[in-house]
Parts: sequence; C-alpha cells; structure tokens
Amino acid sequence: MTLLVLVGPKGSGKTHVGAVLEARLGVRFVRVEPIFLALRNQVEALTEVERQVDRALAEAQVVAIESTGIVTEHLRSLRQRYEPVRWIRVDASAESCLRRFKARDASGRIPISEERFREINARAARTSLDWDCVLNNDCGLTDEEIAEAVAPFCR
Repeated sequence: MTLLVLVGPKGSGKTHVGAVLEARLGVRFVRVEPIFLALRNQVEALTEVERQVDRALAEAQVVAIESTGIVTEHLRSLRQRYEPVRWIRVDASAESCLRRFKARDASGRIPISEERFREINARAARTSLDWDCVLNNDCGLTDEEIAEAVAPFCR
C-alpha cells in the first residue's frame, strides 16, 4: 500500500493530476476539498480524510490525496499513519494558479476570495518536504507526462 500526497498551491493542478493518476495508472484518488466543504470544521474534516484514505487503502494498493500543504500537523499525521507516503509536489507560477483559480468551475470548491487565495498560496509556496517527485505544471503537463513521472511511485 502506498499513499501519494499531491501537494501544491491552489490552482496548480492537483485535482487534475489526481484524476489522471486514477484514469491512467489505476490509483484511487480521494478528493479532499469536498470533504472540507461538507464538514467546514477543520478537525472533523481531517479526521474524515483519514477515514476515507483508510477505506480507499482497504480496496486499492495506491491511493492519492490532494493538499495545499499548509496544515503541517496533518502532513505529519499522514507520515506517521501511512507507510510509505510519497510526496508529489505539483507546482505552477502564481500567475498560472490565479488564472486557473479565476477560470475554473467553483462548484465543489471551498469559496474563497482572491485575497484569501493569495494568502493560502503564499503559505503553500513555503511548504518544504523531502519531495519524491516534482511536477512543474506551469504550462500544463500532458496526461502522459504526468503518468510517466509518477508511475515509479505507484508500486
């Protein structure tokens, strides 16, 4: 069993990467944002994320989740609870992230202002982990490039 944590700023393409991994590599992708949207309480939502990951890992060998990486306690909890955890950095420039944020369908997303978006992404940019893989998604990676880069960590 392997947990892939897709970490990066809002608008960097984590959800797209997770969907590609699910479609191309058979990785079970658990979207985290809808859980936070439904529960609104951060502690309850983090607990539910771990429940969802537990359920997914009972059914699949490799599971991926998304995170901005700003809740460092949660990242530590994931590292302690699941082994191995593979840290996949999904990155893009601030301009690309903002453009995607403004253009995307907001349904199923936590509503935030542009100011809050900038605050979250400034904190996300400071997240530093021992990255297993870094995806520079500034220009939009192809599905093939994403699958090829992450496939070695799906075993």
